[in-house]
Amino acid sequence: SATQKIAGIGSADVHAHVYRRGPIRLTIFPYKVQFRSIRTHLLLDDPLSHDIAIAKSQIIYAIKSCRVFVSNYRWGDARGFKFFAQCGEKTLRIGDEFPLAKDMILKIVAPFSAEIRVVNCGKICATHIGDKYDFPIEKPGLYRVELYRNGKGWIYSNHIRIKKG
Repeated sequence: SATQKIAGIGSADVHAHVYRRGPIRLTIFPYKVQFRSIRTHLLLDDPLSHDIAIAKSQIIYAIKSCRVFVSNYRWGDARGFKFFAQCGEKTLRIGDEFPLAKDMILKIVAPFSAEIRVVNCGKICATHIGDKYDFPIEKPGLYRVELYRNGKGWIYSNHIRIKKG
């Protein structure tokens, strides 16, 4: 949304169906396969606490702040994915907002080579193949990235909001 933060999260909607025909039994969309697919990654300031009340607070804060991204584990482990904006000494993380400034750069780091798509306000504004990409920010907007492996959606970030300077 252009006016408020909305976090994109993902999960599997699993409905295993057992097909039986005589002695043949086949499970379509088995749970163990589906639960190994869509994952929401929390970007926490500190490791997840062992104290349940603190952990709950950390999780809620990450989601409310849009400090999450979604991956499809079937296309690769997304650990090591990074998406942030750099402006001089200032680093903006997923979920942050900042006024447009000279020499702002989006930085994307992927754990594996992928097709990286930079999206601003719902429109693809750049694509790149590789495991790293620096994109100069020249106008305000809601910037996010999508990564694809072998043509399949792998990682979807939440946005970094760049406001008019």
